[in-house]
Amino acid sequence: MNSGVQNPRLRDALKSWVQVVLPSVTSRPSFQGEDSSLRQLDIDLRHLDTPIHRLEETRAVLDIAVRTPEFLGHASRQPHTGARGTDRPDFFTRKVMSLFVRQYLAVTRQPDLDPNAFAMIYADLEAYLYRFDDVPIRTTIELWPVIPEVSQIVVAPDIVMRRLTEEERVRSKNLSIASGRFDSFTENPPVPSMLIEIDRQVGGFNRGMTLIEAHDIGDRMLLALRLCGDGWIWQGFVATSSPNRFGELLNRFEAHDMARGWVWKKLLGFSAFYADSIQREPPPYVLTDDVARKLPIFWPRLPELGIPPFPEELDSPLRQFASSFDRENIIDRFIDQWIALEALFSPRGGAKATSIMCQRLASFVGVNGQDRRNILRNAKDSYDARSDVVHGRELNHRDFRRHANTAEDYLRRSLVKCLESQKMPNNVELDHESARQHSSASQNL
Repeated sequence: MNSGVQNPRLRDALKSWVQVVLPSVTSRPSFQGEDSSLRQLDIDLRHLDTPIHRLEETRAVLDIAVRTPEFLGHASRQPHTGARGTDRPDFFTRKVMSLFVRQYLAVTRQPDLDPNAFAMIYADLEAYLYRFDDVPIRTTIELWPVIPEVSQIVVAPDIVMRRLTEEERVRSKNLSIASGRFDSFTENPPVPSMLIEIDRQVGGFNRGMTLIEAHDIGDRMLLALRLCGDGWIWQGFVATSSPNRFGELLNRFEAHDMARGWVWKKLLGFSAFYADSIQREPPPYVLTDDVARKLPIFWPRLPELGIPPFPEELDSPLRQFASSFDRENIIDRFIDQWIALEALFSPRGGAKATSIMCQRLASFVGVNGQDRRNILRNAKDSYDARSDVVHGRELNHRDFRRHANTAEDYLRRSLVKCLESQKMPNNVELDHESARQHSSASQNL
C-alpha cells in the first residue's frame, strides 16, 4: 500500500539500497564503534570510485532524486563540498542517503531491514522534502547565572523560559569541557539553571533559525531581563535541533557560545583583585514572580531585527543601555548609561544643561516631592562622578559604585516607564512641572 507516501518510487529505491548497504556497514570491524563505520560510509558515498557508488541500487536512488523537484529545491540551498564529478543535487542526495542509514541504525542495529524502522525514518524524510515549512525547529539559549524562584515563564506563544532538563545539564557540562571556557574548572564545570526555548516551524522564521537571529533573540531577552531587574545575567551556549531526523540538513549551527571570554572569568571570580574593587559585578540575577509578570509585557515592545521598539524614539537609549553591559570595564558601562540618560533628558547645551537634565529625570521617575528631591540630588552627584571619570580624576571605589548604581537604576526606571506608557518623556512638560514645583517650594518658605 502507498497510503500516505508521496513518492513511492523514491521509497522503494531507498528500501532496496538500504537492504544492500546494511550488511556491508554492520559487518565492518569498526561497526562496534559505530562512528568510524558510518564515517566510512560517508566517504564511500562521496567518492565515485568506491564499491557502494557502483551499486545499481545507489545509481537508482541518485537517478530518482535528480528527477524530483523537491530534492533539487533543497539541494540548491546546500553548500557544495563534494568530490569532483558530483554536482550540488548529486552531493545533497548522497548526504541524505548517508544520514538515512545513520538514523536507521540509531533505531535498530540489526543487519536485516526492519520495515517499521524504515517506514518511520522515511516518513521524516518525506516531511522534510514535501512539507518543509512545517518542519519544527527548536533553539535553546542558556542563561547564566540565574537564581530561579519560578520554574517557567511563557514570554510569547513560541518562547518559554524554563529550567534545564537533566539531559540538557549534562550537554552543557560537556560543551563547557570541550570548549575550555572555564579553564582549570573543566573537570567539573558549573551548569546553568535556566534557558530560553524557542519553538518555531522552518517556514515561519526565515527558513529556520540563523545564528544572527538567535543572537538577536538572546540579546533582546537579556535587555528585557535587565529592565526587569538588576542582577548579573548573561547568555551562554545557543543550540538548534529538530525532532525531524533530517533536521540537521537545515545547515544550522549545533552549539555556539554567545558570551565573551571575560564573562566566564568574572563568573567564577578568577580575577581575585576584583573582589573589593570597582570592577566587582553585582550578585546573580533572581528570577522572581515580578519579573515573570513584566517580561511578557515588555517583550513585544523591544527592538528586534529590522523592527524598532515602541515608541520608535526609544531605540537609541534602549540600545545604549543594552550595549553598556557588553563592556568589561564598569567605568565604560557607567559612561554609556549616562549617554543614554542624556539622550532622554538632556537639553541642547547651555550653562544649566546638567541641572535641567537632572530636574527632568527627577520629575519623570519621581513618585512624590521627597522622592524627586532625592533623585535630583543623587543624579547630580552621579553626573559629577561621570565628569570626573571622563576627565581622568580618580574616585573612591565605594563612592563610584554608588554613583554607577544610581545611573543604572534611574536609566532602568526611565526606560521602563517609557515602555509601560508607550511614550517618550515630554521634556517641555517636565520643565513646566519643575518650574511649578520650584515655585510651590518657594511660596512655602
